[in-house]
Amino acid sequence: MGIVDEFARYKAKLRNRFYDISAEVGPETVLSLWRHRISVEGGRWIYRDHLSRWSGLGNEQFARHLKTAFDEKRPIRVVVATTDNPALVEAGGDASTANNTFKARPDWVGRVEAFDGNHFTIGFDRVQAG
Repeated sequence: MGIVDEFARYKAKLRNRFYDISAEVGPETVLSLWRHRISVEGGRWIYRDHLSRWSGLGNEQFARHLKTAFDEKRPIRVVVATTDNPALVEAGGDASTANNTFKARPDWVGRVEAFDGNHFTIGFDRVQAG
């Protein structure tokens, strides 16, 4: 499915479907995160990244949502983005030029565990999808 439909599974609406990758809905924050950056550690999903690598138009809003989620300890809901060009993503290129797919994963709920204004870590635990 497309990113808009996957965000809608959380009742979240993207402000601009062409470049937004985050939204807030009620007490939760919904983020689109790259699959290739998710590691499995102790049965948890751990996502580590840094904002300075990103160059897209939706990044300022993503950074605001991330900071709010960290400060307010908001639950994170994830839309997993899978790309056919991880090297482009890692180099900070325009990921919209790659072939990307998106999948909401309501069975994983996370919290921003660390955020220094650039580097961040989000830990996800598996929950009963409901």
